[in-house]
Amino acid sequence: APPVQASAPAAPRPPDWPLPRLLVPYVAEAEAARGWRTFVPGVRSLALGTGPGCSDRLRLFHLRPGRSLARHDHAGEEWTLVLTGAFSLGGDRFGAGDLAAARPGMAHAPRVEGAADCVCLVMEEGPMRFTGPFGGVFGMMAR
Repeated sequence: APPVQASAPAAPRPPDWPLPRLLVPYVAEAEAARGWRTFVPGVRSLALGTGPGCSDRLRLFHLRPGRSLARHDHAGEEWTLVLTGAFSLGGDRFGAGDLAAARPGMAHAPRVEGAADCVCLVMEEGPMRFTGPFGGVFGMMAR
């Protein structure tokens, strides 16, 4: 009988929006292991990793046009790299390739601008703290 040849595993399917090739296997692994968490319709996140023994984490956020994250703050620094689409924060606009930084105490509520989905890679030092009227509800969903 001819030897059985193992086939190479199929490459992960990239999402429908642009994603750097380097991130595709991490996204595929996180989708299989944990799946996306929906905050409200049109706003979801995918945990890609956490810091060892701490609450630091790396997440991918996917927001539909016109959506925004509830007003929130962080216990530590937050860095947001826009991969596709754009969002506004205060009077500033951040588009693909832009990096937004927020320090503790800078409560913010980013809102998607334009007709395209907004996908961001977000590194958070410490947990997200929702500060609006529904803060407790969103806080439970963000964990």
